[in-house]
Amino acid sequence: MANVLYGNTLYCDTPGIISKSPIRIRAIEVDPSAAAGLVLFNWWDEARPIANTKQFLTGTITGTNTLTATGLLTSIYADGSVIKIFPVNKGGGDGSVANMTYHLIGTAGDNDAIVTAETSLTNEVAKTYLLEAYPARKAFSITTPGTEVINEFRYFGEHGVLLPNLTMELATNAVAIVYLADLAAC
Repeated sequence: MANVLYGNTLYCDTPGIISKSPIRIRAIEVDPSAAAGLVLFNWWDEARPIANTKQFLTGTITGTNTLTATGLLTSIYADGSVIKIFPVNKGGGDGSVANMTYHLIGTAGDNDAIVTAETSLTNEVAKTYLLEAYPARKAFSITTPGTEVINEFRYFGEHGVLLPNLTMELATNAVAIVYLADLAAC
């Protein structure tokens, strides 16, 4: 399945970026497929990029989720952080416009590779990219009871919680239903 990210109720069952812009969450419901389901919601801190991650390099994208480039310092790109591939008008390279956005890092990897948590990349060979990574900041961690398959519900009030952006990771198979509040709410 895939995330359904429109309207006031978002259905999320796949790790990835839920919102690239500000989002106000009124409630979250986690429907696990097994006991002790865990869903982790983070936001990324674009104001404080991870040191030394801004690089201009030549790379290849394969499998719609793997960026490989000689000289890529994969040890500084942490799992759960977000990588941005800059567009040409922001100093970026000659890769596909479809790739020039934010991507959740699923595996920092080795052998000069970064693997995204979602299949959000377009395959291409020997293109230039300007990259930068941003650290994950914890928003919510929701764990369902460890002995039974029970839904967990969190309510954040009528006006909800405002976050600058949002990613989701899953430790077990689950569906997270995110109920949005009006973004203009006080």
